[in-house]
Amino acid sequence: MQKLQLAELYRVTEFAELGVGLRTLVKKFSPNKTSDFMGLYVIHDEGNPIYVGISRKVINRIRQHVSGINDNDASLAFKMANHLHGVKGKRKSLMADDHFRTKFEQMKTRIRTMSVRFVQVDNDTELYLLEVFAAMKLDTSKWNTFRTH
Repeated sequence: MQKLQLAELYRVTEFAELGVGLRTLVKKFSPNKTSDFMGLYVIHDEGNPIYVGISRKVINRIRQHVSGINDNDASLAFKMANHLHGVKGKRKSLMADDHFRTKFEQMKTRIRTMSVRFVQVDNDTELYLLEVFAAMKLDTSKWNTFRTH
């Protein structure tokens, strides 16, 4: 957790620049790396942590949150849109609904105004445990859920 708290805070919009590829982003955000890496990231809204995520490719995953075209890629935007939309339903049918889709795109735009910090974590078990611990410690329960399907 200490490494995470000391990690640099970046604007999420930097991960969604048009024409900027993944390799360029990896060089920009992790100059000592030659490829994307496994780790944990925390998205902040106005300085407050709101979402903890993990990925085998952290840079790409952050990019997906704001540039993804579906509910799996931009999962935080989907959750936020679903919360605003207030309608229950299957993911596929919600994404096919024009009104919901507009909210989804608005949430991706909103996420671009947020910031993110991340740390590399190479051990699978440590990564999974850190995700749950960080979500609890940072109180991101509004958007982080650990329900099984």
